[in-house]
Amino acid sequence: MNSTSVQFRIFAAWVLAATAVVGLLMSMAPFAFAATGGPTVTLTTTSPTTTSSSSIPVTATFSQAINGFTASDVATHNATVSNFVGGASSTMFTFSVIPDALGTTTVQVPADVASSTMASSTGNQTSNILTFMSISASTSTATTTPPTSTPLALNSVTAVKANATADNTFANGWEWTLHFTVPTTENAFRMKFSDFMSINGSSSIPAASNIRIFSPQSSNATAESSAITETDNKYSDWLMLTGDTVSSTAGRQIDLTVQVRIPTGTTPTTYSTNFGAQSVPQSATSTTPR
Repeated sequence: MNSTSVQFRIFAAWVLAATAVVGLLMSMAPFAFAATGGPTVTLTTTSPTTTSSSSIPVTATFSQAINGFTASDVATHNATVSNFVGGASSTMFTFSVIPDALGTTTVQVPADVASSTMASSTGNQTSNILTFMSISASTSTATTTPPTSTPLALNSVTAVKANATADNTFANGWEWTLHFTVPTTENAFRMKFSDFMSINGSSSIPAASNIRIFSPQSSNATAESSAITETDNKYSDWLMLTGDTVSSTAGRQIDLTVQVRIPTGTTPTTYSTNFGAQSVPQSATSTTPR
């Protein structure tokens, strides 16, 4: 039986006091407009996905000037990093990825390997993943078959609503879209969450009953009306995957929405949580422990 599990940490988000009074909301502006996470980083390349090149150019672009980013911070599979260019207080870095052998090569910048030059000095968020198929120069790209499966990975996170009102509704809570790559052979997916904790540890938001997830690429939890609500801090019920947002990309690409409602009376401050994701073949769902 195949099973894939990964662990992540979601960036901080802010809570506003529950009120309909515009004046009070305006007085909470430091909460509403404060940065809700470390700098983002996006990897781009001019190389095609399938390539016979011995050197693949990559650019890493951060949303803020950062310090501490070096070639050794770049995570690769079946490749090494060379020609790294970029210095302190930069937002853009370039480097070359050298495939170690023919086959799949991946590149990613993990979270918290560099820090912002801003006063908060927060660590960076996880980058997207670049995936290449390295072939020999004599191999025809027309007959090259991409791999049928890639590791379970969180490619990026889109903050839909990073500020929330403590009124016990999902409509006024937090919302993120998580962009995952799921192994093609593993078409059941689920998540688990720790309780959200305030930045000083004095206040928390229980995961149970306050977090729900859904994905248009599933057959059983496609929207808010059929979302799966977390019942505790263990893995939730399974989403049965049927769709793929980018069928031409190795693995199954899914967009998963996470919504969080904030209980009335929750202390207005910033919160964060840890979460995990797991995928298995649907035939293994009944035998995979939570």
